[in-house]
Amino acid sequence: MASSGRLFAEVALRPLRLYDDGFSSDFSAVSDANLTYSDDRRGEIQFGRQRFLRGPSQITLFGSLVRQGSREVMDAVRVSPNIGRGRTLELAYLYDAFPRSLPFRIGGAQKGFYGRAGVESKAGNFGVNLLRYTNTPVNSTLGASLDFSVPLARNEVELYGEVGRDMFRRRLTSIGLTFPGLFERSDFDVYLEYARLRGGNNIADPPNEISARVYRRVNQRFNAVTALSRFSDNNTNFTLGISIGARSSGLPRLSP
Repeated sequence: MASSGRLFAEVALRPLRLYDDGFSSDFSAVSDANLTYSDDRRGEIQFGRQRFLRGPSQITLFGSLVRQGSREVMDAVRVSPNIGRGRTLELAYLYDAFPRSLPFRIGGAQKGFYGRAGVESKAGNFGVNLLRYTNTPVNSTLGASLDFSVPLARNEVELYGEVGRDMFRRRLTSIGLTFPGLFERSDFDVYLEYARLRGGNNIADPPNEISARVYRRVNQRFNAVTALSRFSDNNTNFTLGISIGARSSGLPRLSP
């Protein structure tokens, strides 16, 4: 990554090979490659392969309108104007919503439009999401959802979720809990989440999912994460990950 004045650029590579019953598949890809122009008064505009992470639903495969199927990376032009304190707005043209191997191998360029408006306040955070594909192989429409994040016990327990209808007319419902008080006392960042996506006529419904994920910062250079997902088709996934060399302090400012 590099920055110069109001310009910021980053590139990231993901080397990944999957092994299953003696067969291997190469899913290596360029996971980030973008250029951002940022102005404190006007906002920012971003070009290239970038991550869409807005909204509280994070850990279930189909708990988010925008990040269905564990997708968060898209090739896009995104504008985020500054519309005032406590308010956010994002508008994007997607020139490939499913880049190859991120996370699946899907050919062609799936184009579309994305929009999100959010409000952040002491009572909670709320957002409206819109997503439309323009060239899907099956009939699709405008997907829309409302997400929320509100405290159940101030600084201790937070309730979040997302409800709406996706681009294939399936009813989206997700709900979760996180525990900021536990994180402050122990460095354990815990998420519990449930997701359901049902009722579409043009595409199969995925199984319901209950997931738990725990992050733990060991020190400035070591971080660990464990995740457990249970699906209604009786499948269970468990993941353990460790990052070495990551630092929690700010990144240095670099010049190209």
